[in-house]
Amino acid sequence: MSLYGFLNPESDTLLQKQPPLFATTDETWADSVFASMSLDEKIGQLFMVSAYTTAEQCNKKQIEELIQNYHIGGVIFMKGNPIRQVENTNFFQSISKIPLMFAIDGEWGLAMRLDSTIAFPKQIMLGAIQDNALLYKMGMEIGRQCNRMGLHINFAPVVDVNNNAQNPVINFRSFGEQKHNVAVKGHYYMAGMQEMNIITTAKHFPGHGDTDSDSHHSLPKIPYTKQRLDTLELYPFKYLINNNLTGMMVAHLSVPALDKTKNQASTLSHKIVTTLLKKDLGFEGLIFTDALNMKGVAKYFSPGELEVKALLAGNDVLLFPEDVSTAIKAVKNAVAQGTIPLDLIETRCKKILRAKKWVGLDSVQSIKTQNLYNDLNTPQAEQLKKQLIRAAITVVKDENNLLPFYRLDTCKTAFVSFKSTIDTCYVAAKNYTSIDHFSLSDFTNQNKKQALLDTLALYNTILINVEGSSMYASRKYGIKHDVIEYTKQIALQNSNVILIIHANPYALDFLADVVPHVSTIVVGYDFNNETQFETAQVIYGAYGAQGKLPVSAGGFAAGTGVSYPAIQRLKYTVPFEAGLNDTILQNIDTIAEFGVSQQAFPGCQILVARKGQVVFQKSYGNFSYDNTSQKVTNDVLYDIASITKSLGTTLSLMKLYDNHLFDLNQPLRDFIDIPGIDTTGKDTITIANILTHQSQLQSWIPFYQYMIQDYFNPKVTHLRSRKKSAQYPYRIGNSLYLHHSYQFIDSSISNVQSELYSVQVADNVYITKAYSDTIIAKIMASPLSDKKEVVYSDLGFYLFPRMIEKLSGKSIDEFLYSEFYNTLGAHNICYTPLHRFSKQQIAPTEKDEVFRKQIIQGHVHDPGAAMLGGISGHAGLFSNANDIAKISQMLLNGGSYGGIQYILPETISLFTSCPFCAENNRKGYGFDKAWQDTTKLDPTCKCTSSASFGHSGFTGTIFWVDPVHEIIYVFLSNRVHPDAENNKIGTQKIRPAIQKIIYEAIIP
Repeated sequence: MSLYGFLNPESDTLLQKQPPLFATTDETWADSVFASMSLDEKIGQLFMVSAYTTAEQCNKKQIEELIQNYHIGGVIFMKGNPIRQVENTNFFQSISKIPLMFAIDGEWGLAMRLDSTIAFPKQIMLGAIQDNALLYKMGMEIGRQCNRMGLHINFAPVVDVNNNAQNPVINFRSFGEQKHNVAVKGHYYMAGMQEMNIITTAKHFPGHGDTDSDSHHSLPKIPYTKQRLDTLELYPFKYLINNNLTGMMVAHLSVPALDKTKNQASTLSHKIVTTLLKKDLGFEGLIFTDALNMKGVAKYFSPGELEVKALLAGNDVLLFPEDVSTAIKAVKNAVAQGTIPLDLIETRCKKILRAKKWVGLDSVQSIKTQNLYNDLNTPQAEQLKKQLIRAAITVVKDENNLLPFYRLDTCKTAFVSFKSTIDTCYVAAKNYTSIDHFSLSDFTNQNKKQALLDTLALYNTILINVEGSSMYASRKYGIKHDVIEYTKQIALQNSNVILIIHANPYALDFLADVVPHVSTIVVGYDFNNETQFETAQVIYGAYGAQGKLPVSAGGFAAGTGVSYPAIQRLKYTVPFEAGLNDTILQNIDTIAEFGVSQQAFPGCQILVARKGQVVFQKSYGNFSYDNTSQKVTNDVLYDIASITKSLGTTLSLMKLYDNHLFDLNQPLRDFIDIPGIDTTGKDTITIANILTHQSQLQSWIPFYQYMIQDYFNPKVTHLRSRKKSAQYPYRIGNSLYLHHSYQFIDSSISNVQSELYSVQVADNVYITKAYSDTIIAKIMASPLSDKKEVVYSDLGFYLFPRMIEKLSGKSIDEFLYSEFYNTLGAHNICYTPLHRFSKQQIAPTEKDEVFRKQIIQGHVHDPGAAMLGGISGHAGLFSNANDIAKISQMLLNGGSYGGIQYILPETISLFTSCPFCAENNRKGYGFDKAWQDTTKLDPTCKCTSSASFGHSGFTGTIFWVDPVHEIIYVFLSNRVHPDAENNKIGTQKIRPAIQKIIYEAIIP
């Protein structure tokens, strides 16, 4: 066996010699074209020249002349624009007698050369992926895009084994340093493109990975033995040759072990191209030179001489010649003189024509520019890019087993960036938990640096995002020495530091002094925004960690990587990935903006999730109808009103039910210790009937009105009127208005907080704790309905916090925080939000002109809940849409989220069922349900499944969960600002209209 046989130690059934794909192509077309060709045309077919389509570099006229005068066989497109490139493609093809082959250098897709196209991950990042099928899909997608552009050749993949961290030209363009990994990934990428009839080229033969110079500028030397070359550098090339590789690109290298000729690049070596590649390795596909204008060859040979030597060496296609006219003349003269046999020209020409037939050039079609950008940037391609990024992200070490942060409640987290602009990784990370962000870009201020170190000492979890700005070692990957030193300082004083490296993985070498002092290292491989966003999702377990280092760096061996599975946290992605049509979904904008413009609400948040993936999360409008007021963002908190019943009270009861602490059919008296309850008729009301609103309790009681002097005194009749007027300006009920001279009972309210007036109901408004007893007393004294029917009632939910505290030993807010919200990472949903957040983060509600005499902001809108200190079972919670989505997803997951089981699946099924639907009651246990009967009123679009559930809120809110379609819909607004009488949101059916769009967007 030849030394250059297949000495592969790994057993691999794929290494069985296969014929080249176009070797068996029907030759009728190629023969007919060949028969009509002159010698000039045959020689011209061997040349491929470069074309630019940017406005600055456009060389269309020169290419036109080369086609018409020298019959060139192909064009490689360089930097440009898709539309202009297609226009040039059509033009060049129209003036060429023999169809042209068009090529591109698209190692990470068309974006390597074209603007407005998708950039797939660099090959070093792809080298970390363990699911090679993803590379096949990428190859097919890049092939599809090439087809759409009218391209026939992609000069990819790079299968150089990069075992030199200082390599200035290959480096991140390689799949890494492990030869088998490089070979297999090169094969999958190649096979995907060739499935789409794209000619691929393995490059840069015989192996450019272990050099420290760039063949664009000099002639790199590969100083190794034949044995080393055969078992390492050549391994991937042999692997691909034996799996139908269609093309090979030969590098400009000096390889003394193969050819000792001084200053002669491998491109010009007969021993390397013909003897080794063609004969010993049996390659029969197209052989391309690397660009002939590169100094690795152009420095030593002049135009003409260079091309003749390249052909004699065994190359089929001469790429990027400096002077086409001179080169073709030299080749023609060499043929005339017998230096180049005519048979060599004809054999190579026929080979190229067969390749043209294989790519479909026997039937040339004009390429359409219509919808070109949409065709190149499809949702499928964007989804694939995200999948590739996620699969590559590598947890290099995790000594303290921090990831993927199962117990968010134990983490006080800081995120450190070293730039002044927005940190996309932080933006994504704060979707999952409460994180304090710190940025340091000025390293000259010693006081500021020390102050930040002092602050960080207060945190037990610190994420540090070190971003590169270059992929090249010569530029130190764009990482400043100050960043490295400061990162080390942080690591030395904190035990749980997660170092996130968004840079070339070789940057680990630059961070070698930091590596021993951090507990966790995550490598993201690139510094673009898409990668940074996905890295955060892997860190928090939305996606599992799968990647393995493709190179050795920072003291870690290639192949290093800590793996863990996804833990059912929400993912944040594009609609297509969740089976939704993005174009249809964007119609939500129109309805939301219409609602704002019609003053149905000043602003709102809308979130849509499907199959565990948040695909739409937007905010609209302002805090008020004044356009100069604060803009609504996704971080803003809204008073969610009666959603508190479902995501506060009912959630608590479900947990207690799991613990067998009560039965739904038990009476209220078993859990509520209220003197005299047995005389009220309320002692026998069951928990089930309260939760399903058939308890016979009245709807609500305006408790604050008991604070108004003589309001309920039958002898005082002047305080109320059925008509609004100057005398009766204040609305206090349906067609009921209060006299302007009303007063509160003496000593009922104070503007100053004290031991007596300890319950805050608004800014500078306080009442006594005694009113909580008054509320309970009024509920107990309230009459019961004569018959059992559905009457939506708050009153029973005022009582549930007492039941929850009796059974759990914790107040309802403490119970919710400890059992659900904190571990879910739902740190925005809370009672009394001003204890945690500034007023600027909380949307205002009503202008209360009677009770609190101010615009309510940061305090609960519901007066009864306010009188209980803002904490009640019927209202009181504030949240943003994202936290409601987390709780909703937990319910959709069967009670599991983030690796923690919160509620049993069967409990969720029970509480979200419709136990009394047969009795014309659509309520679940603490949840609302959808009527399938379109004649009956419910808060949905009449397009949800019967299994769906949710709740709406008086302030203009709704959340809805559909287990059948796996959809979560959250809408939050402050429609009651400044006037609660405004019900345009209801009359114009804005919330169901938005929900309808979601269902229309489902892709069949």
